[in-house]
Amino acid sequence: LGGMWPRAHKPVEPVGTGFFNAYQNYVDSNENIDLYLETTAKEFIVEDGKVVGVIAEGKTGNKITLYANKGVVLATGGFGKNVEMRQEYNTLWANLDESIKSTNHAGATGDGIIMAEAIGAELVQMGNIQLLPMGDPETGSLSGNIEMGVENRIFVNDEGNRFVDEGARRDVMTNALFDQPNAHMWVILDSHDYPTGDEVNNFNESINQLVADGRAFKGETLEELAEQIGVNPENLVKAVEGFNAHVADKSADEFGRTLYQDPINQGPYYAGARVPTVHHTMGGVKINTDAQVINTAGEIIPGLYAAGEVVGGIHGANRLGGNALTDTVVFGRIAGSSAAAAK
Repeated sequence: LGGMWPRAHKPVEPVGTGFFNAYQNYVDSNENIDLYLETTAKEFIVEDGKVVGVIAEGKTGNKITLYANKGVVLATGGFGKNVEMRQEYNTLWANLDESIKSTNHAGATGDGIIMAEAIGAELVQMGNIQLLPMGDPETGSLSGNIEMGVENRIFVNDEGNRFVDEGARRDVMTNALFDQPNAHMWVILDSHDYPTGDEVNNFNESINQLVADGRAFKGETLEELAEQIGVNPENLVKAVEGFNAHVADKSADEFGRTLYQDPINQGPYYAGARVPTVHHTMGGVKINTDAQVINTAGEIIPGLYAAGEVVGGIHGANRLGGNALTDTVVFGRIAGSSAAAAK
């Protein structure tokens, strides 16, 4: 989603679990690694201008003081769940208040960015906040999303009309969705993607289960599907027929879409509701190519390294889907290597 051409690879295990399993296996096989769960980092310990550790708080409010042998790596993620912080730095969107949900986990509240700023870290591109048009209407999560690939689905608004190139950039699609009635849309596809209904989406959810739970809708015909989701059936049929005509000759449609694979012509047909949601915050602390954190004077903060979404300046204003995985893995390794080599 959001790539101008097909370029992404889908992992075998869902929702990033393959990455976590690999890291967990490494941790479990190394007795020198300690994990502190339900522990909240509060502030850096700085001695003689160098970051030498972290003060944290345990589950019961107990103080935990951790000293580093070599350096501290900051990898606390972004601030997609921090509404106040979103509003403070937002420059791209009309509104990012609590009415706009987020795909992020509950801990994506920007704490690490605030901790780093408190010791003089430079923050860059904080206004670059990415939204997706693919949030669950109740939670903002990407779960329940019925699409299996960009090529085979279309978006229609609550009137049953298409409104955007569904292969466009994420910001373009989201802005177009904000302009629709109720800022609400339906993802429409057919049985090319779900031949039996037991196939699963990226969250390991089958379309049959999503339909049974009322999180997706199914119709043997487009007219039946339109009735299920409350849109004008004539508009929906017209939207699908127009799309199919361009699939047949691979020509650009009125929205400029050129990305096609299969027509939507094979029942049963499916629909899933989606709304705008905050997905990734591209701003954060400034680092150099060794993942060392830079302060507001342009100098290295000794002992402090950073990687992942807590870092700014890596993805620009519109992160391309999948690139954050490379970001975390590559800069995570650089940060760890730099810290380990420190004197």
